[in-house]
Amino acid sequence: MKVPYNWLKEYVDIKLSIEEIAEKLTMAGLEVADIQTSADGAVLDIEVTANRGDCLSIIGIAREIGALTSKHVKYPQLLKKCSSNKEIEKLIDVSIKNASLCPRYAGRIICNVKIEPSPLWLTKRLEAIGIRSINNIVDITNYVLMETGQPLHAFDYNKISSKKIIIREAKQSVSIFALDESKRQLSQDMLVIADEKGPVAIAGIMGGIGSEIDEQTADIFLESACFHAACIRKTAKTLGLSSESSYRFERGVDPNGVVSALNRAAYLIEKIAHGKSAKGIVDIYPKKFNRQNIQLRIQQIKRILGIDISQNKLKRIMLNLGFEIKQDSLNNIKVLVPTYRQDIRREIDLIEEIARIYGYNNIDTTMPRGQTSSCGKREVEKQTDALKNILCSCGMAEIYTSSFTNSENLDKTGLSSDGVKITNPLGDDQNIMRTSLIPEMLSVIKRNLNRSFSEIKLYELGQVFFENNSSYHEKTYLCCGIAGNVSFFDIKGILETTLCKLGIEDHCIYYKEHKVFTQDCSASIDIQGRRVGIIGEISSNVLEKYSIDEKVFLLEIGFSDLSKHINLSPVFKPVPKYPASERDIAFTINENVSNADIMSVMWKAGGEIVEDIKLFDIYRGKQVLSAHKSMAYSICYRSNKRTLYDEEVNQAHSRIERQLASQLNVTLRK
Repeated sequence: MKVPYNWLKEYVDIKLSIEEIAEKLTMAGLEVADIQTSADGAVLDIEVTANRGDCLSIIGIAREIGALTSKHVKYPQLLKKCSSNKEIEKLIDVSIKNASLCPRYAGRIICNVKIEPSPLWLTKRLEAIGIRSINNIVDITNYVLMETGQPLHAFDYNKISSKKIIIREAKQSVSIFALDESKRQLSQDMLVIADEKGPVAIAGIMGGIGSEIDEQTADIFLESACFHAACIRKTAKTLGLSSESSYRFERGVDPNGVVSALNRAAYLIEKIAHGKSAKGIVDIYPKKFNRQNIQLRIQQIKRILGIDISQNKLKRIMLNLGFEIKQDSLNNIKVLVPTYRQDIRREIDLIEEIARIYGYNNIDTTMPRGQTSSCGKREVEKQTDALKNILCSCGMAEIYTSSFTNSENLDKTGLSSDGVKITNPLGDDQNIMRTSLIPEMLSVIKRNLNRSFSEIKLYELGQVFFENNSSYHEKTYLCCGIAGNVSFFDIKGILETTLCKLGIEDHCIYYKEHKVFTQDCSASIDIQGRRVGIIGEISSNVLEKYSIDEKVFLLEIGFSDLSKHINLSPVFKPVPKYPASERDIAFTINENVSNADIMSVMWKAGGEIVEDIKLFDIYRGKQVLSAHKSMAYSICYRSNKRTLYDEEVNQAHSRIERQLASQLNVTLRK
């Protein structure tokens, strides 16, 4: 917002230099970006925030200066008496079809105007703020716009069909040639000013060529209105068309300043263009804006700002800002907010105004008071840290990927693509929230393989998202992926090491087919009989879609489910007093029998002296019958009471062999 210094001084009696004014405005929250020079003197270039639409005018800035310097604002002269005997009711018919989009519309008819270049003083002022002079009528509307912040538009009265003005939404597939000489296609959600033939202006943004002021114009219809801010903003963005008017309507204009701006322009037109104003004024105002009535508590000011301000000074600040004091008591002040301050809605907003005018630099700096208590990490944070440390010790590197993905990426893995859809995505490649970490893990593995890494070990602890009956759920998942010179036992070892160090003992891995894994290397992870995750080798079909040539092994487990069973309390076991005795057992067995079933039989058959059982070999090949596999286990026998005899160990081992043969139909290998 450019504000000429000489123009500003007409409305507020200030003896401050332009540099001092700039400093005061900046301290009050209106940053002065630059001080420029023009033919009409120095010009302030002020950065106005989006909530301060009232400061997008010379008078608005004058009000700020007046409040900061305790000076009264002098308002410009308005038209008080009409010079024409014609009555406006007989000259024009105005109607509003949608009062929510146009809450107020006012207009005047000014006859016998003389279209000519503007006087030098007007031209210089407009040039100082970057507006090119066109003719006296258009220049006056621009001048009043910058002066009051209220946009105006002048129509050639004789070009209005049937002398009817209709404020309505545009009809489908209608276009208009705007004043920038471009054809604009309108849609039904856009507000227009129309006559009986069609649109003559895009409401709040720009007029049309068909009703513009030219050298032959004799009579004008002068418009001043208040339009819905969001409607103007949406239309301007859709059309790619912005103007000084739309810039102000988007930020909110004063609905009660519509008529005064209209009368100000009429006064200047009579004075400069020698026009004669018709009697009366069109003013359609179906629902008046109520001024905000806010109770300001004295104690609350002290609590928020930490300062004591006398009640008289508080009232003086309020009055200088243009607020009205409705009621005054020892503890409270009731304040009536002017309609041009649409950003003031609550008590805290008034307190902010007091701080601005009182001066932030006048408020002493104080240290916050209160007791602070140190609290350790939450249990889930401790578990997360422990998990990451364990995975890091296994040689894994952590990755972070985006929670946004697309259905095509999920389809590659055969996983459900019914993710949470994003209403307004950044792009088609990020239109849903992921339901699994596997697709992004495979993408990262592919990128690393492309960089010639021979062995890849990665993990991610991230969020996945689900929708269930219009209810959204977010869960934390852990995904580990390895590729290169590795095998299934590497990923299984990482899983077992992690679960062991997290204090989770009652777990098992059993064969279960999954669409993302190969048929013969796919398993489910159970903890205390409940499935919590999957583990296996990625199928060749999936790898082909990602253009991966190496074998890839993955596990995905719900950390939220895992967390319930984690025990980080250290468990100490004494060093065994008595020696152990180990025996190996090897056999062939049907492919469909799981390791979990085999282990269960061995533990039960071995009895109390079985300390540990480990699978150390699986073989499938020519020497083994079709649909069978060869498995080898190492069994550790020990007693915590005495040294075991060979005979006891042999008996327990034989018992295990017999139970395996009878229950699981194994064929022992010697």
